[in-house]
Amino acid sequence: MRIEAQTAISGYFTLVVAVSVTGRLMGGGFGLDAFLNGALALVVFGALFLWLMAHVRMPDGPRLQVERSVLPHVVVLCLMIVSGAAIGTVAGNAPLYLVSTTIYWLNVLLFTLYVSTLDCGRTDILRFGKWVAALFALFAFAGIGPDIAIANMLICLAVIFALGERRIGWALLCILPFVLNSGGLNRAGLVTLAVCVALGAVIYRRWLFLGVFLAAVAGIVASFTALEIGALAEPGTSLNRRLIELQTLMTGTRALDEITALAQRLYEIRLVNQAMADAGPLQQLLGAGFGRTVDMTASQDDAVLSSATIGAAHVHNIHSLPHALYLRNGALGLVFLALVLLTSLLHVLRAMMLAAPAPFTVFCVLFPLATLVTATPASNHFLTEFIVLALIAQAGQMLRRAPVRPATTPRLQWRPRLVWRA
Repeated sequence: MRIEAQTAISGYFTLVVAVSVTGRLMGGGFGLDAFLNGALALVVFGALFLWLMAHVRMPDGPRLQVERSVLPHVVVLCLMIVSGAAIGTVAGNAPLYLVSTTIYWLNVLLFTLYVSTLDCGRTDILRFGKWVAALFALFAFAGIGPDIAIANMLICLAVIFALGERRIGWALLCILPFVLNSGGLNRAGLVTLAVCVALGAVIYRRWLFLGVFLAAVAGIVASFTALEIGALAEPGTSLNRRLIELQTLMTGTRALDEITALAQRLYEIRLVNQAMADAGPLQQLLGAGFGRTVDMTASQDDAVLSSATIGAAHVHNIHSLPHALYLRNGALGLVFLALVLLTSLLHVLRAMMLAAPAPFTVFCVLFPLATLVTATPASNHFLTEFIVLALIAQAGQMLRRAPVRPATTPRLQWRPRLVWRA
């Protein structure tokens, strides 16, 4: 039986919603998030594997193909999977992380192939987004905020509702969970919101709004050095702490390595750079393989040490996305990241040229970029968002088929119009 595109796309995000709600109801935490991400990966992998087996046995089914806009991505990804799994196995890397990382990347590959067999042009992402927004608005009143994946989804939907559909009520409902749980926002979430709003204004050609928004952002940034920014958030919340940290960094009253979270990221970057500097040319090209861990017993961040699944001497999570890819996939991983970023930015420009971009097209353009922004300081969000490359492929396909705005040449006012009469 063939699954419709609407069911496939909304089905994946329904699983993401279920994981988010389960994690929030159980109290969250790094250990629980890793377990839930693993469970989600196994469910997605099982479904995609069954689809692949059925597709092989069904000669009359839709032809398996790769959208040409992501063909280089798929080629590089296949090389990453083969080399990462092989090098990790030969090097004797941590089996738990080797298997899980292989499954994660296989999900990305299989999901991209699977979506290529669907006609997603009529997918109504707004209808699905309405009940997601309503659900998490109710949770927000109970003090339960959305996780990163759902937050990115709600931000993209809010931009589409506000700037594309002009349905301000639904846009406000999408933003409501952030307003009610503003104390739980982090720096990456604020940057993601600003980036998506700016890119949405570019796609929908709301130039006046874009100018006002950028001026407001510039004013807020300038005020960091003059106002008591910490007073904007409730004392004791994570947002209050992060605003104060950001202000002290911008004013130069504290060094970067004096803030624990940022110092931990710098520490991880130094470990990765040292490990790759000591590696040979082959490892610098292909990486140290899946399951490669680093010794963080000297870390000053207790949260990192306590959340290490197999001990502080074998920590797998590297916060910086470029360094996480570089450690396990070398320069090949950085090429894949660059392809994803450049293609996503190109899609923004192509969407801007459309006569009337469809909501799902805009969602496929914005969501991968939102994921990249949030995953840059927290790489696991990129690795566990299996649908990103599939959405990029769908964006390329729908942008190629959609009608483009006709080119217009302004007529000079003084030039007389010639009228031919019979």
